[in-house]
This record gives sequence, C-alpha cells and structure tokens, in this order.
Amino acid sequence: MRCLNCRLDGISQSTEICPRCGVHLPTLLRDVLTPETLLRGGDYRLDYALGRGGFGITYRAAHTSLEKLVAIKEFYPQEQAHREGKTGRLTVPTSQEESYQRGLQRFETEGRILAKLNHLNVVQVIDLFKERGTAYLVMELLSGNTLKDELDSQPGKNLPVERVKTVMTALVDALTVVHQQGIYHLDLKPDNVMVTPEGRIVLVDFGASRQNLGTKSGSRQSSRAFTETYAAPELIAGAKVGAESDLFELGMMLHEMLTGKLPPSALNRVFNDNWIPQNLDEPWQGMITAALQIKPENRPKSVQGWWEIGLRFLKEQRRREEERKHREAEERARREAEEEQRRQEAERQRQEAKVSEQQRQREQEERQRREAEARRARREAEESKKQRKQREKEEYANKLQRYKQYFLGVPGVFGVLGVLAVFLIFTAHLNPNDANAYYNRGNDHYSSGDNKAAIEDYNQAIRLNPNFATAYYNRGLARYNLGDNKAAIEDYQKAAELYQQQGNNDYYQDALKRIRELQR
Repeated sequence: MRCLNCRLDGISQSTEICPRCGVHLPTLLRDVLTPETLLRGGDYRLDYALGRGGFGITYRAAHTSLEKLVAIKEFYPQEQAHREGKTGRLTVPTSQEESYQRGLQRFETEGRILAKLNHLNVVQVIDLFKERGTAYLVMELLSGNTLKDELDSQPGKNLPVERVKTVMTALVDALTVVHQQGIYHLDLKPDNVMVTPEGRIVLVDFGASRQNLGTKSGSRQSSRAFTETYAAPELIAGAKVGAESDLFELGMMLHEMLTGKLPPSALNRVFNDNWIPQNLDEPWQGMITAALQIKPENRPKSVQGWWEIGLRFLKEQRRREEERKHREAEERARREAEEEQRRQEAERQRQEAKVSEQQRQREQEERQRREAEARRARREAEESKKQRKQREKEEYANKLQRYKQYFLGVPGVFGVLGVLAVFLIFTAHLNPNDANAYYNRGNDHYSSGDNKAAIEDYNQAIRLNPNFATAYYNRGLARYNLGDNKAAIEDYQKAAELYQQQGNNDYYQDALKRIRELQR
C-alpha cells in the first residue's frame, strides 16, 4: 500500500507506522476503501489508495475483464460526508445534503466533459458510474514522476528555460481546452502535473478536489480544496473564481520553475502587497508580475493570450539573439579572413625573403666557386705551362744534343749543315702530336676568357689522349661558361669516370659535385 502522507509505496498491509514519515497508517486510512474492494458489479477491483484531496480519494485499480490498470477517483467531500465502516457507503447529514448533491452533480458533469476532451495534456477519463451514495471517475493510470519530483531532483530546485517553456506550453494547452468547457482546476501545483517516462506532461487531479460548490446560482465560488501556497487570493477568500484564478497559480508555478523558489503566498501579500519578482529576465519578469496581481481584474483574462504574448516576446528575443550571433559570426569570420590574409601575406613575404636570401647565397656560392675554379685553372695552366716549358726545354736540349752529337760525328761540311738543320727544326713549330701541348694552350685560352679557342685545343688534346681526364673536366668548364650545360655534364661525367679509374678521388668527387650542381 501507499502512505498518503509522504507517498511512500510498497508498504505491507500489516504495517501500522510509515517507515518514512512515522504516521499511524490505520488512522490515516480509516475512511479509505480497503484493497480488493469491487466496484461497478465487479468490473473494477481496488488495489490501494494513491492520494487524497479535500473532495476525493484516488485509487489504483484493475479492470477485471480487460486486466488493465486504471486510476479511480471517488467523490468524497470530507466536510460534507462520512463513510459507513461495514458497507463503505457515504452518508451525508441533512444539513449538507443540498451542497453535497450539487457537488456530486458537478462532479458527474465535469467528468462527462473531461471524457470528451481527449487532450494529450489532460488525464483521460475512461468511465463514470455511481454507487455507494457517491460517484466514481475511472481515468488512465499514469506512470512516471510528478513535476515536483523533477524539481526536487535539480540542484537548485529549478529547471532550464527550454524545459520551462516545454512544461508551460503543455499546461497552457491543457488549461485552454479545459477553460473553454467552463472548468477551472483551482489546484495547480507541481504535485498535480505528471511527467511520463515518454516525456508526456499531463495535468491531473481534476474532479472533486477542485469543485466549485456552495451556490445555487452556479457562480463559481471556491471550495477549500486548494493549496494555500499556490492559491489565488479570491480562492482563499471564497470569492468568485475563474480562469484568472488558474492563471495566478500558473504564475506561482512559473516563478518556482525558473528560480527554484515560490513567491510569497497571496495570503501574505493581500494586506501588504509590495512584492515584485526579482532577478528575472524578460519576458518572465513581466509575465509573472501580470499573473500574480492580487486583484483578479488586473490579471490577463486568458491563459492562452498571456502565454502567447510571452512566446512572441521570446520569439522576437530569439530572433534578435540569432541576428546578433549571426552578426558576430560574420564579424568573426571577417576578422579571421583578414587575419588569414595577413598571415598568408606575411608567409609569402617570408618565403620571398627566404628565396631571395637563398638565391643570393647560391649566386654568391656560384660566384665564389667560379672564382675558385678560375684560380685553380690559372694555377693549373701556369703549372702545366711551366712543366711543359721545362719538359720542352729538356726534350729540346736532349734531342739537340743527340742530333749535334750525330752530326758532329759526320765529317766535313755535312756535319755542320746537319747541326744547323737540327736547330732550325726544333725552333720552328708546336709538336702536332703532343696532347699536353694542346691542353696547355687550351688552358691559356681559358684563362684569357677565350672559351671557344680553349674548347678547340681541349678537343685536340682528347683526340690525341682519350684518357686525358683533366682535358675533359676543363672542356666542361669552358662549355658551362658558354651556357651548354648538357655538354658540360657529359664532359664532367667522362672526367669523373677517368678520375675514378686513375684513383684520383679528390678530382673524382669534385667532378661529381659539378654534375649535381648542374642537375639541380
């Protein structure tokens, strides 16, 4: 069973003291119909009481034929009737009979109206019947938690704005339909809002707990079935009530959902009304202020109209916020684009500077290399020239000596003429079969800047000595100076091949370096 004081479920039928709140359960449940009670000829079997209000008791029950769980609300105004212990029938004192019958009639009428609503956010009425001197509404049994449970589960006892909008929209939709039928809930509070596991928001506790009783004319006079901390002042005072009374309670709930706190009750404000909402943004500040006016005539007349004004404000607010975010996004994108452009320009300049510096370094290295090669070529040419002259001098001297000795051995005038002829021959021309002579003269031409003449002499030197590695190398230098890089590479490759065969590693590496530089 359930403790109707703290709503603890699963209590054993034999338990007398509630484990949670300590209430004496037999006293609390003395006028509640017992489990297994059958209603409407056995169609419904009661399980246990779910809750109690000033004008009724709600039970969990089962439809015996359909095997379907339902909730059954019993019309039971405690101030007007009491239950007979054995029969469970309600009896009404003569002095209360007229009021009781009006309330019972209103209970049935509103039950029929609610059964026709079939609204997602209003608990659905399935059946209505009379017995035991009263009437019973059979409704869908909702699983889940109350809105009060959801609020209590939050650290600040309040909800995010988007969740508040969802809950309020559902409640306003429900109340709009109900108000159109002339019904007023008059006990709006988080405990009377169910939230199913699927997220459906349902307004419950219609029926006896919010009946308008006590007048023959049918003007909406309040009963005592309300929660004072949420109730409108006219409801507390027993004055005429209407849609604006539900709006007051809805405004109290809205403040609680947004802030986690209830405003001062109407009873505390009625004689000293200087309270205004604090620390709330619009439209909430204005909406709550309008809904919680002490005088009902100062409140909006329509719950739907009141809420739509707020929604329009929120929509406009959201539109302005989206425009602001859009402008900020565009400005941010513009700044980022400009920053990216500046970054790219800086990178371009850096790369250009890097390329320029690299080009300058390459040009400087190339200039230094050429100067070094020119110096080396001049040194080699000078050294080769010295060696050639020395060798020619020695060869000349040796040949002259041999021929002199030969002709000096010839008697008479033939000997003298022979010596003279030898002298003339050795002083006349360059030896056409001497590769070194062509090589040395090519170096002289290269040093003087005559690359074409140098190439012709190097060609002759190579013709006479195909393995003349240095002649190939120097011809490559001359061809490079003339801009024929392809021919220069071929000469360097041949020179490198010959240097490697001859075991001259330094010159071999130098030739390879020249090849790599030209192939870049």
